[in-house]
Amino acid sequence: SSIIYMYVFVSLLKNSTTLITVFRKLNPLGDEISDLYLDKIGAMIEGTVRGQFIIAIVQGFLGALTFALVGYPEFFFVLFVVFSIMSVIPLGAGILSIPIAVIMALFGQVWQGIIIVLEHVLVNSNVDNILRPILVPKKARLDAALMLLSVFAGIRLFGFLGIVIGPTIMIIIVTTIR
Repeated sequence: SSIIYMYVFVSLLKNSTTLITVFRKLNPLGDEISDLYLDKIGAMIEGTVRGQFIIAIVQGFLGALTFALVGYPEFFFVLFVVFSIMSVIPLGAGILSIPIAVIMALFGQVWQGIIIVLEHVLVNSNVDNILRPILVPKKARLDAALMLLSVFAGIRLFGFLGIVIGPTIMIIIVTTIR
């Protein structure tokens, strides 16, 4: 699948102008509607990819920094990488950091566990709310619930690539309804 994906991806990049021309010719709604769809799709793909990865890196850094500040600086780099990768999906780093914090609290490191949970709930979960409006173009914004639903549905249907495909399909649906 990876080899096929790479060939298709390179082919799409190489032939993108031809594909856009064919889309415009096949679309019975005219050039104005074609341009609207293409603008929305392009903005969503660009905003989702760029925004999601920048947000994931910031969330990974903040999560790892918190663990370093509460007494585990030797794990900073490993946690930064793991949390950044996990943060690509919604609720990602919390799936790991909150259970670790609870275990820390149960084994006597109560304040460290509380600090980690509070950092994740109050800071890390709001990074998306602060950065996404800055990183995603206005014309590609979706309601937070639709974005969350589209990412999870995309991951379920398309695997890892669903992070981009899900929101792109959702922006097409929302654009069509509007």
